[in-house]
Amino acid sequence: MGITSSKFLEKLGYAGSRVSHGLSSAQIYKRQHKSEKKFAIEYNSAVMLIINEARESEELKNVAVSYIIDENEHQRHYARDGMVEDGDVFESICIQVMIALHAKITVETAREKLMTIGLYGSMLDGRQRSCTSGEYRYIMKLQPNGMALLVVAHI
Repeated sequence: MGITSSKFLEKLGYAGSRVSHGLSSAQIYKRQHKSEKKFAIEYNSAVMLIINEARESEELKNVAVSYIIDENEHQRHYARDGMVEDGDVFESICIQVMIALHAKITVETAREKLMTIGLYGSMLDGRQRSCTSGEYRYIMKLQPNGMALLVVAHI
């Protein structure tokens, strides 16, 4: 993807200040679970960032944000500004990833791209949708097991 995982994580930490419910720099480093060329950063039990590195280097191969949608047990947690739902956290972390990869993108533009690929409702039909931004492709799909997934890969 043209960026090392350490540089991406640094930019992700900076991007956290531009979203309302993203991962802070402290959370990024405290909540990492790494094995070989893959690692995950848990926000909570429902939302997670997954990073895959290329085999031959520390460059990113792809990045994914997953969100387990549980209709029976709608999880909420406390944040600075009150109760927050996991869907809002998923949206924020998706935007945070886009900002980390495109320093000049605005939150509004990132939301528009997410709307194009179905974040705000149309993904519930289970169809895979994608869009490009710069040199990256953003792919979103609701899996049959109820997991919403945003995958970012290099074109």
